[in-house]
Amino acid sequence: MTNATESRITGYLKNPRVWLGVVIAVVVIAFIVQNRDPVVSNLFVLEFTAPAWLTLTVVFVLGLLTGWLTARRR
Repeated sequence: MTNATESRITGYLKNPRVWLGVVIAVVVIAFIVQNRDPVVSNLFVLEFTAPAWLTLTVVFVLGLLTGWLTARRR
């Protein structure tokens, strides 16, 4: 490796955003592993069974989408 490549890698590893991303990824993986059991969910007259992590992920994504669609543009 050249010195320029090593300095880029070292700078990348010192970036707090990189470490925050790693921590979030570890928490998400732990959440998925611990919530694999199926749960029954009801929505009006619909009833469906899915793993808890999948149900919560879908609700989270729908919340993000709702926030994005209703956000005021500046």
